Amino acid sequence: MTASFLSYSQNYFKRFAFFVYDSIIVHMNIYSRNFLKRISAFNYLNLNHFLMVDIKTERRSKMNRTAIIVDKKLTLGQQANLIAILSAAISSHTSDVIASDKIIDLNGNLHAAIKNNVVVLKANPTAILTLTVVLKEIGDIEFIVFSKEGQNSSDRFSEYKNTIARNGSKDLGIVGVALYGDSDKVKQATKKFSLLH
Repeated sequence: MTASFLSYSQNYFKRFAFFVYDSIIVHMNIYSRNFLKRISAFNYLNLNHFLMVDIKTERRSKMNRTAIIVDKKLTLGQQANLIAILSAAISSHTSDVIASDKIIDLNGNLHAAIKNNVVVLKANPTAILTLTVVLKEIGDIEFIVFSKEGQNSSDRFSEYKNTIARNGSKDLGIVGVALYGDSDKVKQATKKFSLLH
């Protein structure tokens, strides 16, 4: 009877041990699944948040625009010269227009590191002058102008600088403006102007 009792006891404890073991495993699995679900949900939300922040940041960096508006009555040569001057001026005035990175092709040629869209438009001088007033009211669009006085300066920078300082924009005869800022605001400010073809 003693041997039989011991055998029965051993079997009972084995079954009990397996029951406890199975219970622990089941609970661990349930806990693990819930834990993993929580971790996964947490990671997903955080990953989604960081991705959205990154996307929004990227969008913000891509949502700027440069617009150059020139007097439509100028000759093609004068317009081309004016566009070159205004492009250089707005790039110098606003560091974000051109990237500081050097972009070099396989032939070793250095390329312009333009960061945003550039559009060239045309308008009459009165509309260009009015635009400068509108841009001041908007406030957060960078802009720079060029005048008939500048066209006639002919390397006389000191004289040109003094003349600009002594006169108003209307008297100087604004013939072009370059602006840079939020793409939607730039589009809104220049929507009445035509593309220069």
